[in-house]
Amino acid sequence: MNVMEIPLFKKEHFNLINQLASEQKPFVIYRMPGENESHIFIPSHIETLHTPIHLSASEGFLFVPFNEDQPAVYFTQPISPEKLSALQNKEITTDDLPGETNKETYVKLVNQAIDYMHAGKAKKIVVSGVFRQTWGGPMHSSQLFENLCNLYPEAYCYLSMIPGYGLWAGASPETLIQWENGILQTMALAGTLPQNSQLEWGIKEAQEHNWVVTYIDETLYKEIGHKAIINGPEEITAGKARHLCTRFRTECSNLQALRTAFALHPTPAVGGVPREETKHFILENEPHARELYTGFAGLISNQQVHLFVNLRCAKLGTTEACIFAGGGITPSSNAEDEWNEINLKKGTLSAALSMTLAPIQTKNP
Repeated sequence: MNVMEIPLFKKEHFNLINQLASEQKPFVIYRMPGENESHIFIPSHIETLHTPIHLSASEGFLFVPFNEDQPAVYFTQPISPEKLSALQNKEITTDDLPGETNKETYVKLVNQAIDYMHAGKAKKIVVSGVFRQTWGGPMHSSQLFENLCNLYPEAYCYLSMIPGYGLWAGASPETLIQWENGILQTMALAGTLPQNSQLEWGIKEAQEHNWVVTYIDETLYKEIGHKAIINGPEEITAGKARHLCTRFRTECSNLQALRTAFALHPTPAVGGVPREETKHFILENEPHARELYTGFAGLISNQQVHLFVNLRCAKLGTTEACIFAGGGITPSSNAEDEWNEINLKKGTLSAALSMTLAPIQTKNP
C-alpha cells in the first residue's frame, strides 16, 4: 500500500498537511500508539458506504460514524504527494459545527438518562456533550497533530479531512480491534477517575467496566466461535483520566476480524446497556449529532487491521473547534459529578488546541 511514512516531524511534512487542510483535500495523517513515525494516506478514490457496509477494496482507510444511518467513508488507492494536483476538491464543509453544551443542558440530559434507567429501560447510558474552543485554524493543522503526538505518546493520534464530515483530529486511547498474523486483540475500556486524585475504584466503575467486558466476551464468541483469552482489569492513564482496561486475545481470519468490528460497534463503553435501547435514547435526546465521535476508524489491509474507537476527538472549523466528550451514566450517577467528568475528558483535546494559539516555533528541515 502506498502509504507514506514520515518521521515526527519535518518542515516539508508540516507544509504538506497544512496545504491539504487549507485546500480541503481529503487525507489522513496518523501515528500509531507508541510509535515514532507518522503515516499519511492521500486517497485517489473515496467511497461513501451505507449499511450494510461492503468494502469493495481489501486495502484502505475506513471511517465509521456512531449512527449507522449516517454513511461511512472509505479511502482507497493512496497516491504520493507529488500527484496532489490531480486531485479534485471534494467540497468539504469545515464550518458546519454543532452547538455547545452548557452545564444546565448536560445535567438535564443526565437526569433524563437516570429516569430512563429507573423505568427499567436500560442499565447504563453514555451521554455526551460538546465544548467549543478557539484554535489556530487549518493553517495550524500540522501543529495540532504534533501537539497531540507529543502530549499523548501512547494514544492513536490522527488528523483527517473527510468528505461529508469535515476536518477532525483526535488522540484515542481505545482499540476497537487489532488483527495481525491471525491474532485479533481488543479491549474493554470503561470506568473513569481523575488522574491526579486519590479516589479508589468503586462499585459504579466496576459495574460499568464489567458490562463492557461481558459484551465483548459474548460478541467475540458469537462471531469467531471460541472463547478469547482475557487479561485484566488493569489501570491505564489517558490524558487527565484513569481508566479500567481489560484485554482480549483470540485467533481468527481478517474477514472475521472485520465482521467482529462491526458486530462490536457501538460497544457499551460508548453507547450503553442494552445496545439498541440506549442507542435510541442517545439519538432521541442528545441535542447534537455525534457524527464521527464514538464511531471508529483505521487502516485495513490483507496483512493487518487496526481500528480505533474515535474518542477524545474534535471537529475543526476555521477558527473554532468542537470537542466531544461523554460519560457512562448508571442509576446511581450524580449529574454534577458527570459534568465534572466530561470536563476532565475534554482536556485531552483542549490542551493541544490551546497550543496552536501560541507562536509557531521554527522547525528544522
